[in-house]
Amino acid sequence: MRIRRLEMVGIGPFTRRQVIDFTAFDESGLFLLEGPTGSGKSTIIDALTFALYGDVARQKDASKDRLRSNRLEDGQRSEVDLVFEVRSGLYRVTRTPAYTPAGRKTQRNSKATLVRVVEDPSAEAGVRTVEDIASGPSKVGPEITRIVGLDKEQFLQTIVLPQGKFARFLTATSDERERILRDIFDTRVYVAFQERLAEAAASSRSALAEREHAASGAMARVAGVAVPEGALDAAEGGGDRGAG
Repeated sequence: MRIRRLEMVGIGPFTRRQVIDFTAFDESGLFLLEGPTGSGKSTIIDALTFALYGDVARQKDASKDRLRSNRLEDGQRSEVDLVFEVRSGLYRVTRTPAYTPAGRKTQRNSKATLVRVVEDPSAEAGVRTVEDIASGPSKVGPEITRIVGLDKEQFLQTIVLPQGKFARFLTATSDERERILRDIFDTRVYVAFQERLAEAAASSRSALAEREHAASGAMARVAGVAVPEGALDAAEGGGDRGAG
């Protein structure tokens, strides 16, 4: 999976529209989020995670309801727009966080859309929609997991490691890490091949054991055959006469 472009507005400290073009880091393959405390580093990670999974990446006491900037007026837009790439193509997911307007008890629900796109330099965000896939958080979430091949926890342990959670993958049990890596690299075909090899080996061992048993039985029968008295002497004598 490759993150191509992140756009956000009204998210955390970013009240104005902010765009991060991750393709600028393709050549190096690595990049660092650096800045003083409160500058919005964790908000970028939260925005990525929220766009994909509708939740934030921070500790359990963090609330996605606080993703919307508290500096906005009730009518101002709050949105995350993410373009990402996987083997099956390019996709664009857009989400707006839920929030409760000041002085009201009724919450404005979160919204989400997921579309498949193709590159188009002349279009907004450099991509053009070619297929509508899902609309609404309850439908977008499962589609994201299916397309990306990772659920939120796996995503946070492998693709994006937020502050304080890097050790989670390192300290995970061997079974947990095996499950994560199996899902990431889609090793099902290798597991199936390994199982077939094990079955073939077991079948070969069984066939070999049967042949060994048959050979042992044949040897036992040969050893039990009675030799007529004088037969060996006659054979040896005949051999001597032939030699003379």
